[in-house]
Amino acid sequence: MQNTQTRKTRYSRQGGFTLIELLVVIAIIGILASVAVPQYQNYTQRAEVSTAYSTLQALRGGYDVAIVDGVLGTDTAAGEVNNAGAFYTYLGFNEDDLKGAELTTSGAGAFRDPQTETFFQIEFENFDGAIKLTRGQSDGYWTCSAEDRLKQSLLPRGCRE
Repeated sequence: MQNTQTRKTRYSRQGGFTLIELLVVIAIIGILASVAVPQYQNYTQRAEVSTAYSTLQALRGGYDVAIVDGVLGTDTAAGEVNNAGAFYTYLGFNEDDLKGAELTTSGAGAFRDPQTETFFQIEFENFDGAIKLTRGQSDGYWTCSAEDRLKQSLLPRGCRE
């Protein structure tokens, strides 16, 4: 008689990953993270600078329209009407809408007299730098500039030198 018993072969290998495989995956994730995080920070800073530039462009256009409409002018007898606050109210602009940045402008006298140099500057709070639009005294032409500490790669095309 033949031995009809069947042999059960057991494999001792269990499912799962080996330590080497896990270490390779962790190393790949680490390399990707070391590249992705700086790129993401660059992307967010560039977005902030572009938003600030758009805000400055809106203020620039509004300033020129406000001069034509008489909201701003050389009439200093009108007192508080011819100042930056009246200008912001005229535009419907609220400084609190700026997130992560602070707006500074030239003095109130510059807002009263369109023939003086006027500027709007946004200083960033989340990183080091500022972007500025300046209106020329005689020609009314606006120029964009940035502080040296702000990387050129972050600037919009209209503000690059």
